[in-house]
Amino acid sequence: SAKSKIVVLFNGSAQRGHTVELKDGYRHIFHHFGSGTLDWAPTFFARTFMIHPMEFEREFVELSNRCTPVSFCDPDCVVVTPVDMLIDQIYAEHNAQKYNKRIFGSCCYGTWSCTDRIKSKICVYTAKDFFENDVVTLMNNLYTQWFSKELNSRGVNKLPQGYEQYSDKAKLNQLFKRFALTVEFMKKLCPLETFDNIYQNYSNIIFEGAQGLQLDAQFALNKGWNTTSRTGLVYPAQLLKDKTDFSGEVCYVTRTYITRHGEGPFD
Repeated sequence: SAKSKIVVLFNGSAQRGHTVELKDGYRHIFHHFGSGTLDWAPTFFARTFMIHPMEFEREFVELSNRCTPVSFCDPDCVVVTPVDMLIDQIYAEHNAQKYNKRIFGSCCYGTWSCTDRIKSKICVYTAKDFFENDVVTLMNNLYTQWFSKELNSRGVNKLPQGYEQYSDKAKLNQLFKRFALTVEFMKKLCPLETFDNIYQNYSNIIFEGAQGLQLDAQFALNKGWNTTSRTGLVYPAQLLKDKTDFSGEVCYVTRTYITRHGEGPFD
């Protein structure tokens, strides 16, 4: 049926990269949509997933040449913003200029800054907040309360060369107005919905995680190079804890090569 299957993204954000290649040679790397999109499976962004409106818009436009992605978003999803991206980019550039070399460790999607905001309980704006309020006002508030505070906590007390413009209010206002249009784009195409309703309306729910099990935020042996989320079954278990009629199977997908997180160890 039309509502037989849906993919639930439950951890991390759009920094994921899951590649699907079809028999006709079409190839797409999924960042913000579920890997079943090309098979007409809608995507649900669970409350434990951080939505990224800028990446949502970019990928939706890219996929629209092949299909029309359908998606729903939990009202409590925290939003990754341009300020979060700037912070991660500035920190990376600060280290590059400080050590005279590019240090791996961040894809600069803003996920790390957003996670720090959640932990600090500062401007933890959700999809509902952005969809129902003035985006520029929220962004100015976020910038005022978070931008310098987070950079200073990382040892960045001066904007590196090439980023000085982001202390200019006029430039920032342009950035925030553009982001408001992006949020409006996502709002029109991605209705707010709860997991309970999704569970009732779809017979096959596919939870799609991201990143390796040993990168889990609580994996003690990899401390210092973990990701910021729970990469195993913790979040799906939380979402399903009162669904006594649920039954399913766990599929583990692994690589055939060795990888690492940032400049973390290979062993």
